[in-house]
Amino acid sequence: MFKKLLLILLAAPVLWFGGKAIARALASDETLVRWTVEGMERGYAKNRVNPVLGPIAPEWRHEGSAEISRGLFGDALRQRFFGERHPQTRERLDRVTIDWGTWEVEVVEESATARFDLEVEELRGGAWEQLGLAGFEVEFERGPDGWRLVRSRHEERVGELY
Repeated sequence: MFKKLLLILLAAPVLWFGGKAIARALASDETLVRWTVEGMERGYAKNRVNPVLGPIAPEWRHEGSAEISRGLFGDALRQRFFGERHPQTRERLDRVTIDWGTWEVEVVEESATARFDLEVEELRGGAWEQLGLAGFEVEFERGPDGWRLVRSRHEERVGELY
């Protein structure tokens, strides 16, 4: 009985990671790009710098903001994640949400361009208020470790993002 239980416990993670690897190997490039962006959104929501910065290439540039580098963006994330919190709940005072209904992605050989709307909200007086809404266009290139974000630009539609 103990051996069977041990075998099940050892097999479960292998099956889990093996299943994920198979799903990843069979997924389309469009799906892989979307999963990359979804992971970045989840990382932001969970105050995790690595999932947000990981897919961003070292040479990444945001159009119209030549002074913003990957390192400076990482510093800004850390400041956000570890900055001011709600005094009672300790909840972060901002959140970022992608409107997946606006999601579009086009893959051409080793590059991809994704377009989507992104909303930034701030907690004010116990309620979430929209700070800004912007349309984003992000460009990816396929590398040995997956899709890497190399360029981005945005157009503010409502308010300001920050």
